[in-house]
Amino acid sequence: MGLSIEFWLQVGVQIVVLSFFGGIVWTKLNYLEDKQDKHNDLIGRMYIVEESAKSAHRRLDEVSSKLDERE
Repeated sequence: MGLSIEFWLQVGVQIVVLSFFGGIVWTKLNYLEDKQDKHNDLIGRMYIVEESAKSAHRRLDEVSSKLDERE
């Protein structure tokens, strides 16, 4: 009871199809990982910008209060 040529042909076709779709999924996952890395980098940079803006607002408030005291 040997395995027929049709069986091995079907196994070969399935391997090729799964490899093809696996490659597509792998490519899409890499693309999504790259986008996630860029997003995380942007979040980190925005945190630094927000902290800098807070500091600048504090300094402006100090200058404004000193000018109000002079008047």
